Parts: sequence; structure tokens; C-alpha cells
Amino acid sequence: MTSRNKSIPSISVSYARNGSSAKVNSLGMRPMQERAYERRGEQYLLIKSPPHPARVGR
Repeated sequence: MTSRNKSIPSISVSYARNGSSAKVNSLGMRPMQERAYERRGEQYLLIKSPPHPARVGR
């Protein structure tokens, strides 16, 4: 058997923690939902949610 190494694209994310994620657009979607909806036709879509506020800083 031969093994092939495939590279997986990665990104780094930081969060503002300013409450903007609680605001909704005209369709009732929060910013993260809206970004995911805009990219719904992509072959791969990885969605990582921001950390839970109660667990930040533990």
C-alpha cells in the first residue's frame, strides 16, 4: 500500500466578544448562520462555533 499525504487547509479565528453574535439580520439569522448560508454550495464546509461565554477563561 502507498500512503498519500493530502494537505487540509486551516485557518485561525479570533472572536471580538462584543455581543454582535446576538444580533440578527432581516431573515432572523445571526452572523455565523448568515456566513454559513452564503457558502452552502461549497464542496466542503467546516463550521466551528465560538466558545461558550461561561467556559471562556477557565
